Amino acid sequence: AAGVLSTVKNDQMIAEGKTPMSAEQIREFQKPIIDMYDKKGNAYYSSARIWDDGVIDPVQTRDVLGLTITASLNSGLPKTGFGVFRM
Repeated sequence: AAGVLSTVKNDQMIAEGKTPMSAEQIREFQKPIIDMYDKKGNAYYSSARIWDDGVIDPVQTRDVLGLTITASLNSGLPKTGFGVFRM
């Protein structure tokens, strides 16, 4: 993402007739983007904001999968009125 954004920024500067960014300026431009991705890309970041159901300890994977499969088998499938979703 940082590489794409710096390329777009550089192309924009060239289109406006400005001098393109130097290698050092590109690194400075990319640093906050990379830092943000490092921070927000962590599984604990999304779990702390309740964007998911949490992080499973690898040792507990079988127990969690077994519990979720059991829960899904004990619940009927409701009748839906929509077609197939394509993603």
